[in-house]
Amino acid sequence: MRRREFISLVSGAAAWPLAARAQQTSDIPRFGFVYQGSQAAMALRIEAILSGLRVSGYAAPAQVEIMGRAAEGDPARIVPLVGEVIAKNVSVIMASGPLVLNAARSATRSIPVVAIDFETDPIASGVAATLARPGGNITGVFLDFPDFTAKWMEIPTSLLLRADEVIE
Repeated sequence: MRRREFISLVSGAAAWPLAARAQQTSDIPRFGFVYQGSQAAMALRIEAILSGLRVSGYAAPAQVEIMGRAAEGDPARIVPLVGEVIAKNVSVIMASGPLVLNAARSATRSIPVVAIDFETDPIASGVAATLARPGGNITGVFLDFPDFTAKWMEIPTSLLLRADEVIE
């Protein structure tokens, strides 16, 4: 399976271009998920991922192996956990939060990293060159960058303006 297809499947969004192919030792893609919180909270997120896979036609774990690791709130555990999932020859890494993203970014330049990071401006932090052409092996959902925040604030404003029109 190509990385682009796998990332599109896992992230539930349109695929972002990736240049390199996955490092796979078996026919089943391996998905590494490193979460900085608790094992219990990670289990809920893995269930959401599995649900998305099922909706997309994949019967996990028969067709996809998910290797979840939780740091239990201990930042010192994140780097070793990222190293552990990389050692398992994963096809992609899901990085939840800026600490996991930075650990994955430092650990690999070849394995795709799908980030869920609501705290980092990807351009200012150097994670992406530009939004149109991010480059590298990192993609995902980032909500802390100026252009998006300005656009995000337009939505409630436009809804309020429309509400005023309806009331009059």
